[in-house]
Amino acid sequence: MPPPSSLAELKAVKLAELRDLRQEADRRERERVVKLDTFALMGFTPNPGPQTRFLSLPDENIDVLYGGAVGGSKSTSLLFYALRACSRFPGLQAFWFRRSFPELEHSVLRLLARYGYAKSLGCSWRADTHELRFPTGSVLTFSHAKNVQEASAFLSAEINLLIIDERTTLLPDVVDLLYTRVRSGQ
Repeated sequence: MPPPSSLAELKAVKLAELRDLRQEADRRERERVVKLDTFALMGFTPNPGPQTRFLSLPDENIDVLYGGAVGGSKSTSLLFYALRACSRFPGLQAFWFRRSFPELEHSVLRLLARYGYAKSLGCSWRADTHELRFPTGSVLTFSHAKNVQEASAFLSAEINLLIIDERTTLLPDVVDLLYTRVRSGQ
């Protein structure tokens, strides 16, 4: 490439170099965050037994039904699974569903608040859209759908990770419709 011939060209070259350096620094920061242990950063240790087994599953295309008694930390397991996935996979579009918004507020959103909205992972919380945004570019959106009409609002959504909390409370048609929105991240 020939040297810049004018001051404007020189400025344009320098701006392009600065942009490239910034992108490289951002990429390195994302890699650093991903390499760190998400659970340790959040101050979380899985309970021995089902929670540990669930959280040790491979990051693959899996469908897991995780049941148990009330108070068994199933929602906590799902939350930390989602946090780890969104930290590990840049640009992941994760959606968490419950039947109603009050159910989200009384369970996972309180839990998320208890953990400081994952600020220790570099996340930012958007209360107006119920989205947790990650430095990796991933987004965890908290939504609800009690019937097919409400689920139809997500027909244009591209979901890479679908989490249905309390699946037995959702109508089978709602679950089926949500599954049609699941897309590969590739």
